[in-house]
Amino acid sequence: MKMKRGNSFDYFGFFNDMIDVGCRSSETLLEILKDFDNAKLEEYKERMHEVENGADKLKHKMTEHLMSEFLPPIDRADISTISNKLDDICDFTEDVVLYLYINDVKTCRAEAVQLCEVIIKMCGILKECLSDFRNFRKNAKLKRYIVSLNDMEEEGDRIYIRAMRKLMTDGSDLTEVIAWREIFLRLEDCCDAIEDVADSLEEVILKNS
Repeated sequence: MKMKRGNSFDYFGFFNDMIDVGCRSSETLLEILKDFDNAKLEEYKERMHEVENGADKLKHKMTEHLMSEFLPPIDRADISTISNKLDDICDFTEDVVLYLYINDVKTCRAEAVQLCEVIIKMCGILKECLSDFRNFRKNAKLKRYIVSLNDMEEEGDRIYIRAMRKLMTDGSDLTEVIAWREIFLRLEDCCDAIEDVADSLEEVILKNS
């Protein structure tokens, strides 16, 4: 974990570390979905949990510092909100694999890959945004990043709606419908979590402008 002057904790560095894990989580999920093999579900579950556990460790370390921080660089509640939403990215991607495992899914649907590709693009944009966030008071690029993330989330919504309609109308059996409804929902939740981080960053900018 990156540190700043003296014993002061680098919260902006922490945000960067968290989105790095989020990017790794979404990339791991895409690998799983593209090369899906039902016989490897146990392995997939362990791989995703290892990545998600890395985010939890980062978050716990940050929380310990935040609880005793006299004067954090931005509002304490904003740091907590951004941290939680970044952690949600990893939680939801892990949930996708857990639902694949619990329901013993046999084949992957193309729309899941499409949604995951949107998530990866959004994580990449958010990574750029957070790398510039340290200087949010003087950085005009941040607004463009936030607008791009809002646009990408809408693309995710469109794919999600198409995926759900196809699931409900293509004659899939009830077990498959129940499983994939939850999987698609978690993928859409992940898009929402990334957009929520962007909205929280925008709120910080507005508060301090």
